[in-house]
Amino acid sequence: MTWLAQQMGFSREYLYKVFGRTWISTDLLVTISETMRHDFFKDFSRTLKFKRKKSAKKQNHIAYCIMLSLLVMASCVKPRETNFKPMYQKPMYDVTEEKGRTYAKDVEGFWSTYPDSREDFGSIYINKVKDLVFSRDLNLDMDMYYPNEPAGDQRRPLLVLIHGGAFYNGDKQAVGYPEMGRYFAERGYVVASINYRLGFKPLAADVDRAGYRAVQDAHAAVCYLIENADEFGIDTTHIFAAGTSAGGITALNLAFMREENRPESTRREGVKGWVSTTTETLLGVIGQGFRAIGNLFHCDWSIDGMDFCSTLGLDSDLGPINAVAGSTDCPFRIKAVVNMWGAVHDLSMLTNSPQTSILSFHGDADRIVPYNYGYPFDQVLDPYVDEVIYNLPNSMMGLADWMRNWVTSDRPINEWAFNPMYGSKAIHDKALAMGMHSELHTVEGGGHSLHVEDDRDALSAYFEEIILPVMTRFLCEEMAGGTLVRVVEEADGWFKAEGMDNVSELHWVVEGGRIVKKDGKYRVKVKFDNGTSSHSVTACGKYGNGVEFSMKL
Repeated sequence: MTWLAQQMGFSREYLYKVFGRTWISTDLLVTISETMRHDFFKDFSRTLKFKRKKSAKKQNHIAYCIMLSLLVMASCVKPRETNFKPMYQKPMYDVTEEKGRTYAKDVEGFWSTYPDSREDFGSIYINKVKDLVFSRDLNLDMDMYYPNEPAGDQRRPLLVLIHGGAFYNGDKQAVGYPEMGRYFAERGYVVASINYRLGFKPLAADVDRAGYRAVQDAHAAVCYLIENADEFGIDTTHIFAAGTSAGGITALNLAFMREENRPESTRREGVKGWVSTTTETLLGVIGQGFRAIGNLFHCDWSIDGMDFCSTLGLDSDLGPINAVAGSTDCPFRIKAVVNMWGAVHDLSMLTNSPQTSILSFHGDADRIVPYNYGYPFDQVLDPYVDEVIYNLPNSMMGLADWMRNWVTSDRPINEWAFNPMYGSKAIHDKALAMGMHSELHTVEGGGHSLHVEDDRDALSAYFEEIILPVMTRFLCEEMAGGTLVRVVEEADGWFKAEGMDNVSELHWVVEGGRIVKKDGKYRVKVKFDNGTSSHSVTACGKYGNGVEFSMKL
């Protein structure tokens, strides 16, 4: 800079004062001064034609003045790179919240909301079981969270949140879901947190039917949002689904389940098969119980399998996955799933959408949903069976003894109430074997509901420090189409931009200093000013698909 000032006949302080009023950075002035020493500018000055012969020094002085005049005019426009946004990574918007938006009407079911009462699942089930006698028509709704600014030309990704609760209880306002809704809406997503049909009778077949109803409802919610994409500015090619526990199961099924993967119990013919095989022993048990009771009253009771299923409401065909969507049904693909301690019944479903990415979180000591493979609610429900047996009258002690041996010795109650499932570990291993993009975060010794504290009233540190940051990075990678840019500080004032495979445009911005040297496009040497309190280096620009980034260190 001193050399440039000498060539121009100005003081170094004067040049800094002049250009300090413009958008020209000090590192650009350094580049100018270095470049003007090059022979190109000597040749440029010699080619200038003057009417009067001038000295070489005078001629060079005029050449420098012309060049700097052009730079001063260019400096009147602020460079584009200072306007790049950290899209989908940092909070950028105020959020609009819309509660209770209906996405499906008059859908047959038991209930669609049962807020967490902080009781154990056995108590929760018993408290609501009377409502399983009759189904009713339900309106299904969702809570919306989205930026309060119009989307414009840059359409926004859609994130569907699905709460947990074992397909029996829960609500879209459960701890963690409003927080996630606001968090991702601040970063540019349109977020829909949905309620769906809940409730099942204590048989594996009906649990599967409850899970299938949840998929039908989630499918209908996505179709509704696609139909209203213009209202929210939704990019229908970037749809993500995330959920905890039963919500994670539903998110996975939403992405990968097709008609051929439907549980057999959801089909009329499947119910007949289930009666003839799975229930053979169960109906025998019930028959023994009925006969024992009948003997007390000197009568003969018998039970028919299909009549039994009809009485329980298990003999109806639930219809295709798009049954609830109706006229709004449309094809779509889930781009990525965030599976928080969920599972699937059939790993082969992953082949239906191998391009869908999976991010999973799971504790390896989870007894509610298996981490690898097994029956849900392992050793969780048996104490409630003991309580029922204990309260049976003396006249049924024979039946009580038989039930005690059947449940606790032969098969635990959860193996009657649920079918086995493949958890996050099995899903991850299968996805990697297929060449899919999958990422698994295992909590050693971790149980269920990792996102909340034990009292379920507050979010956990694991949710704040691990789940949200990892989920943010993972979804942003899906939006960017590859690895995210990151700035790494090296020795001797050097900074390097990594993750550049998918970058189409890169700029450096230095606060409280200047770039003194460049090594290619992705590496710079920075000298910070001693008198400046704030120092930072930012790499900003665009990924190949137009998504902007701004990574500050």
